[in-house]
Amino acid sequence: MCAIFILILSLIPVELLIKPYFSYEDLLVHFLMYGGLAVCLALSVFDHLKAASLREIVLGILLLALFGFSVEVLQNILPVNRFFSIADAIANTIGASSFYLIARAVKNS
Repeated sequence: MCAIFILILSLIPVELLIKPYFSYEDLLVHFLMYGGLAVCLALSVFDHLKAASLREIVLGILLLALFGFSVEVLQNILPVNRFFSIADAIANTIGASSFYLIARAVKNS
C-alpha cells in the first residue's frame, strides 16, 4: 500500500503539485517518503527483523533503491511532465537506508 501511494504521488503531473517552499524541499520529501516505505517493509515483510541477517537487510535496502530508481525512470518515460533526477534517486536510497536501519534498531530494543 505504501509503495502504491508513493508511485501515484510520483507520477502525478507536475502542474498539479504544490510548489516547494524552500530549495531542497523536494529532496526532503523523497527522503521522508522512502523512509516511510522502508519502515513499512521492515515492520511488515521482515517481521523477523530482529534476527535478520546482513544479507536480508542489504536486500531490503536494494529493493527499495531499485523501486525508487524505477519510479524515476517512469517519470522520464511517461507523459507526466516529470523528469529523471539522480538527486531524487539518491535521496530515496538514503531515506530508505536510514529509516530501515532505524526500524531495525527500534525493533531490537
